Parts: sequence; structure tokens; C-alpha cells
Amino acid sequence: ADIQTLFRYPRGANARMLDAMQAAGAVPARAVGLFGHLLRVQDVWFGRVEGTAHADLVLWVDEDLAACAERAGTSIARWQSMLEERSGDALDQPVAYTNSTGARFETPLRDRCRDVVNYGTHHRAQIALVLREADGAPPPPDYIFFVRDPYRASNPTLRPIDSPLLCGSIRAAAPSTPSPRRPSAPRDP
Repeated sequence: ADIQTLFRYPRGANARMLDAMQAAGAVPARAVGLFGHLLRVQDVWFGRVEGTAHADLVLWVDEDLAACAERAGTSIARWQSMLEERSGDALDQPVAYTNSTGARFETPLRDRCRDVVNYGTHHRAQIALVLREADGAPPPPDYIFFVRDPYRASNPTLRPIDSPLLCGSIRAAAPSTPSPRRPSAPRDP
């Protein structure tokens, strides 16, 4: 996927996760903390790429869900706006930055973008685990769920219940033949 399309995935995935947490009532503080961290990291990387004050944000701050909701609404939008201005060869240009340990690097913008998206997926999976452990019902964090739901993919601000796939009105086709299974490896006695 091109980078602009790829950035629609975290926008939709963050919206679904936020919806799930808001619907849950009592949300574990760890889940809110991870979500806030994920959003702050997106902003920090935006700041490093664009040279804004976002680069200096503290990565771990106790924020409530309302603050996370506000940040979620603006964070990816900033990235998408910047990426609309840059395309093609501009995405392959190196971006110089200093990481949180003070080490200096240069990385092509395209790779920085992919890393931001990947990092968010990692933390959404952690949040999903925390919510499940608290008997919550988190949305699937995987990119493939975004890809399989073209209605949601083209309308990333929809709530999960508005999406045909997520509310169950679209079913995946059953395979016509069972998948072959690999034999299990011999075990040592």
C-alpha cells in the first residue's frame, strides 16, 4: 500500500480502539496509558520529521480517555496532511533526527512512516490484551481487518457498529477444501 493509504489504517484502528474503550465503562488504567503513549509517540515522530515542538513531548503521561480522544483526532490527521504534501521521491528522502537516547540517525521518510504505523499496531495489540484480561471486547488490531473491510477503510471515523464487517453482516467465505496440516515435529522423550 502507498504510505497515504497505509496511514488510514492507524486512524481507523485507533478510532475502533477508542470506541471500544469508551463503550467499556471501566477501562484499566494500563490500557489508557498504553493508548496515550501510542498517540504521543505518533506525535513525537511527527515532530522529529517536521521539526515541531511535538518532538519534545513526554512519552509516558497519565492522561484520561478524553485527552486520548482529542489527541487521536489530531495526531494521524497531522501525518496525513503532511503526507499529502509529500509523495513519490520526497518519501525516499532521508530525515535526520535524534532519538530519545540522544543518538542521531538519518532514515528515509517512507521507512519512518512504516515504523510509526507498525509501532501503533504493537501497542494496540497490548491494549487489546489488557482489555480482554478485564473481560472487555477489544476490536481486532490487525491490519488485515482494515483491508478486508472496504466500507470501514473508506470511512475510518465510523464507529464499529456502523461497519458491516464488524457487526457481522458480512461473513468470510468458508474454504472449499480443508487446509492441509503440517505433521507435528517429533518430540524428545
